[in-house]
Amino acid sequence: MNWISVVVSAVCGALGGVLATLVVRDRKSKRGLYAAVFVVSAGLLFALGRVYVTPWLQARYDASTLDSALSSNAAFAAIKKFDPKVYDQMMSELRAGLLRGQGKAELIDLVRSQVTTLVQKRLPHASDEAASEYMRVMVREMGELRQRGGDLCYRFLFAQPGQGLDLSKYVSPSTVEADFAALSQVVRTSTVEPQPIPQQAEVSERLKPVVAALAARYGQDLALLQQPQAPGIDRDKLCAMSIDMYTVILQLPPADSGKLIRFLMMGQG
Repeated sequence: MNWISVVVSAVCGALGGVLATLVVRDRKSKRGLYAAVFVVSAGLLFALGRVYVTPWLQARYDASTLDSALSSNAAFAAIKKFDPKVYDQMMSELRAGLLRGQGKAELIDLVRSQVTTLVQKRLPHASDEAASEYMRVMVREMGELRQRGGDLCYRFLFAQPGQGLDLSKYVSPSTVEADFAALSQVVRTSTVEPQPIPQQAEVSERLKPVVAALAARYGQDLALLQQPQAPGIDRDKLCAMSIDMYTVILQLPPADSGKLIRFLMMGQG
């Protein structure tokens, strides 16, 4: 029980006592009636408070402490420092969602959508090392999600509105922490020393061995990567192909893998 619930319970108990005193004037001779009125009124008030008052107070408390909660996270601290406009927008929308009483799933979907947009904008301009590390963590996440089913992995890669994932439910805490750390470096490096977006000519030769490796493994199924959101697509196979593709890319030297990742992510925006 948090402190808000404790306060609400105490107030309900006090009000129950007041109501019992008003209803039963002679407490000494009618102790049983007094106790019954107190228990019923306090219980009713507590039930109403738990449904209406506690969530209302909790939402306002969460909204008031949102900035300190997010700032303690490496990724959001970096966003606050290097992209304050996006951070302020995120804070505003999250606060509004909390005050509207939106559930955790809806708020997670909102954050995930904004982070995805941020990554699509910034990763093409991040350092090669930061881009490679971010993708390395994504491959870990895809692998852990796929162990629980190809649909989860697919939803992570191609999230639709209202279908965001709470990664903390499905991947290890160390992977979640690595995600935040990697994202913070993407945000930092794309601000401090933004890189030009790689051109097709720069990456075409680097792509050839990657495509060859995938073609040897998947053959004609490689075409799935061209239409990842086609109706009836094999989600688990698409996830496996994505993991393999980025795994092959990450085996290249960082300068090569980073450029390839930054180029491919440019097409996601």
